[in-house]
Amino acid sequence: MFTVADALELEVFRSAKVVAGHGGLNRVIRWVHIVDIPDVTEWVRGGELLLTTAFGLKDAPERQRQLIPALVEKDLAGMVVAVGRYFYQTPKEMIAAANALDFPIIELPWEVPFVEVTKAIFERIISEQYDLLKQSIHIHKTLTQLILKGEGLDALAETLAHLLRRSITIEDTALTLLAYASWGPVDEARRQSIAQGRTAPPLLAALQRQGLFASLRDDPRPRRVAPLPKYGMTMERIIAPIVVGDDVYGYVW
Repeated sequence: MFTVADALELEVFRSAKVVAGHGGLNRVIRWVHIVDIPDVTEWVRGGELLLTTAFGLKDAPERQRQLIPALVEKDLAGMVVAVGRYFYQTPKEMIAAANALDFPIIELPWEVPFVEVTKAIFERIISEQYDLLKQSIHIHKTLTQLILKGEGLDALAETLAHLLRRSITIEDTALTLLAYASWGPVDEARRQSIAQGRTAPPLLAALQRQGLFASLRDDPRPRRVAPLPKYGMTMERIIAPIVVGDDVYGYVW
C-alpha cells in the first residue's frame, strides 16, 4: 500500500512541509486529483490525494472551515496545497480541523509543478500494482500446485503463511478451525482460536453484529477487518471467503 508517508519520501516532495494531520500519514493513496474550483468535494473520491493551488479558497473563510471535515467524510488520503501565490500559508482554522481529524495537509512551494507530483506518484502506484500482480500470480500457481499434488489444508496454511509472511487460519462457515500456521506476532484472539479450535464466541458475536458474514455471503470477496481490542483482536485482519460455485464453504484469515 502506498501511503502519504511513502509519497513524502519522493524527490518531488523534498521541499514539502507537513503542517497538519501528522497522525494520518498512514492514509493510503490510490490516485491523485488536481481541483481548484470552489466546490472541491463534488469532484473527489475516497483514497485520492488532493492537489490544489487554493484559488477557490483564498477569499472564502466559510468554505475554508467546511473543507477539511468534508474531505475526511469523503475519505481522502490528504491534501497538498501550493503556497506562495494564493495561500502563503494554510489558514489556522484548516490546520486545527486537520489536526483534530488526523487529515494530512502538505504545503508545497508554488514553483514545484503539480504535473511532476502526479507523474511521480502515478509511477509509484503503477509499480506497486505491477508487483502485486506478480505476487498474486506466484501465489496462485503455488497453491494450485499444492492442490494438484493432493496436499492438505495444513500444507496450504503453511505455504500461504510463508508466501505472505503473515499468520494464517483456515476455518469453516461455523468458524471451526481447520488449519493454521503462525508467522510473527499474533494477538490474544488468534491464540484463543488456536487453543479452542474455533473463533471465540464473544468475538464471533461482535463480527456478526457488524454484518461481516452477511456481507461476505452477498459479495464474496476479501475484506479488511479492523481491530476489536475488547475481544483480544488487537491486530487488523484480512478475511477471504472460500468459494465454490456460488457458495461460501469457509474462510481464510
